[in-house]
Amino acid sequence: MSFRRLVFLSFGVLVGYLLCKIDWQFQQVGWTTTLNITGSSITFSRNKDMILVAEGKATAEDFLKALGWSHTHDRYVQICLYRLLSQGKLSETFPVNEKSFQLDFRSKQLDLIENSKECYSRLSREELQQAAAYIDGINFYLESSPRPIEFILLNYFPDPFTIIDILTIQKFIAFAGLNDINLQVEKLILEIIRETGQSGFLKELFYPHLNNITQEHIEIYESLKDFRALADHETAHIPKITNSNNWVVAGKLSKTGFPLMGSDPHMDIIKLPNIFYESHYVADGLRVFGLSPVGVPVMLFGKTQNISFSITFGMLDMADYYIENIKDKSYERNGDFFPLKERTAVIQDQVVFFYETSDGHIIERNLEASGEPISTGKYLSIKYPMSPEGDLANSKIFNIVMEKSIFRCMELVRHNTLGTNFLFADVKGNIAYQQVFSIGKSL
Repeated sequence: MSFRRLVFLSFGVLVGYLLCKIDWQFQQVGWTTTLNITGSSITFSRNKDMILVAEGKATAEDFLKALGWSHTHDRYVQICLYRLLSQGKLSETFPVNEKSFQLDFRSKQLDLIENSKECYSRLSREELQQAAAYIDGINFYLESSPRPIEFILLNYFPDPFTIIDILTIQKFIAFAGLNDINLQVEKLILEIIRETGQSGFLKELFYPHLNNITQEHIEIYESLKDFRALADHETAHIPKITNSNNWVVAGKLSKTGFPLMGSDPHMDIIKLPNIFYESHYVADGLRVFGLSPVGVPVMLFGKTQNISFSITFGMLDMADYYIENIKDKSYERNGDFFPLKERTAVIQDQVVFFYETSDGHIIERNLEASGEPISTGKYLSIKYPMSPEGDLANSKIFNIVMEKSIFRCMELVRHNTLGTNFLFADVKGNIAYQQVFSIGKSL
C-alpha cells in the first residue's frame, strides 16, 4: 500500500470516528431535540427500544415531515442509494463495475422517471401538499446535517429530493422488486423450453396452465432474438418483499372485544438495513406506530388510536411477457405495423438503445445487443401495470393514518395498481379485507 493511500485511508477513518462521536448523541435513549421544519415545530426523541418518536400536530403534513426527517436521519445512505438505483444513476456517482451497469440498465429500461412525471401531473392538490411535506422533512435533514463518511470518501453531495424522486423510488421497489417474482418464473419456463426444445415435463409440473403450448410455440421461443437469460438479470441489490402473510380476527371473537391482527412480511433479511423503517408519531388526538418503506411517505403496517392496518403482496399475475413481431423498427398489431418508441441512454460511457410500443410493452434485449439499434425479428417484451392513475405513491393511501373508519380506508387504497392484500381493523371491532390490483389486457 502506498504512503499516499495510507494517509488517505487514515484521514477517512479519523473523519468517520469524529462524525460517529458527533452523531452518537442521536443514538442514546432519552436524547431529544425540537426542530422547526418549514413552519412545523416537531420534537424527536429515542425511546427505550431505540426507535425515533416524533411529536407534533395532528395533521398529515406534520406527520409526513417527521417521517421524512426520520427516514433520512436513520437511513441517510439508504434513501440516497434508492434514489440513484431507481433512476439508473448508480454508475454516474460511484465506482463502476458490471453489477452497477446491470442495475442501471434495468432502471433505464423501466424508464421510471418519465412514468413518475406523468403520475406527478395527476396528483391532486392535497396529494401534492402531503408529498411536499415528506420532501421537506428529507431536505431539512440533508441541509442541516453532515454527510455520512461513505459519501465524504466518495466526494458525493446528494441533491435535494423532489416529489419525482419519491415517486420513482416507490415504483422501483414495487415493480423492479415485487413483479420480478412472477416474471422470473415465466422467464425460467421460456429458458428451459428454448434450451431443451421440450415442454412435456413442464406441462405435467404446471398442469393445466401450459397445456396450450404447441410445437409452433416452441419454435417461436427458440427463434427469439437477443434473448436475455435469467443470469443477466441483476436483482440482488433490489429490495424485495418476497411473499408475506397476515390475518385479522373480529372483535366479537376475542376476549377483549377488540380485533386481533398479525402481520408477517417475509423480508430479505440478509440485506441490512431493512427496506422498512419503524417509527412513532404522537400528537394531541393522534398516535401512530408502524413501518414504512424508506423513501416512500406511506405507512404500510401499523396502528393508530382508531385503526390497525397491514399489507401483503398479492402474488397476482400483474406483469407478463409477450412475443413481439418487429420489422424495420415497427411492431405488429392485428396485421398492421406501428413505429416503436426509441430511447437512448448512456451507461458507463456506453450508448444503450431501448424500445417500447405505444401500449406500454418494453422490448427486452440482452445487454450486448442493446448497444445496437433493434433489427427485424421476434422479440420478448414485458408489460408492467404502471398506471399514472393510481399506485402506492400517488393514491390517497397517504391518509390512512388519519382515518377512523376502516371502510374509508378501503376506499383510499382501492385504486392502487400494485397487487396487494390490505387488512384493516378498528376499535369498534370491525375488520375488512381489500385486494387491489391492475391486470394488463392480453394481446
